[in-house]
Amino acid sequence: AVACQVEAEVNEEGRINCLMRRLEGLQQEKGRIILELEREEEMLTNNLQKKLNEVRREKAMLQQKIEKEQRASANLKSQLDLQQTPISEEGEEDEEEDGNDSEGAEEKQEAE
Repeated sequence: AVACQVEAEVNEEGRINCLMRRLEGLQQEKGRIILELEREEEMLTNNLQKKLNEVRREKAMLQQKIEKEQRASANLKSQLDLQQTPISEEGEEDEEEDGNDSEGAEEKQEAE
C-alpha cells in the first residue's frame, strides 16, 4: 500500500512537473507573441503616421496651388475687365460719333 502510494505521488509529481514546464513554455510563447504584436503595431502606427504626414503635405501643396490659381484667375479677370471697359466705352462713343456723322452727311445730301 505504501509502495502504491509512493508510486502515485511520483506519477502525480511527474504530471505536475510536466504541466509546469508546459505552462512555462506557453507563458514564454505568450510573451514572445505580445512583443511581436507590439512591434507590428508600432510599425503599422509609424507607417500610418508617415502616410498621414505625406497626405498633409500634399494637401498643403494643393491648397497653395488652388490659392495661386485663384489669385491668377482673379488677376486675369480684373485685367480682362480693365481691357474691356475702355474698349466698350470707346466703342459706344465711336458709334455715337459715327451716327452723328452719317446723319450730318444725310442732311448735307438732302440740302443739296
